[in-house]
Amino acid sequence: MSGGHQVDPGKLGGAGGAYGDKGEELGQAAGNVQPGIGEGQIGQLWQATAAKYADAIDKYADAIKQYGKQVGELGGKFSSAAESYQNGETVNATRSPARVGGCNGFRNGRSAA
Repeated sequence: MSGGHQVDPGKLGGAGGAYGDKGEELGQAAGNVQPGIGEGQIGQLWQATAAKYADAIDKYADAIKQYGKQVGELGGKFSSAAESYQNGETVNATRSPARVGGCNGFRNGRSAA
């Protein structure tokens, strides 16, 4: 591989599988996130608050589900890269425009410090 980087396809593939499993677990866990609150617990005077609380919990569950999907997709990319490395193909890293500059204090390849 060019650039002096050494990659162990087995470890990268293992990480991909682990990420895929965790993504699936997160997706399933999101289904268990439920408000569990209603008029019986809070009374009629607080119904508006209960509705806001339920909406917030629903958004949280959706966020967990979406995060799990993204974790699973990342695992798939790891596994795909591992397979490419195993086959001796050149693998190029691509960056999502939405994610540029948000990793470990580096911005556009330069230290943010």
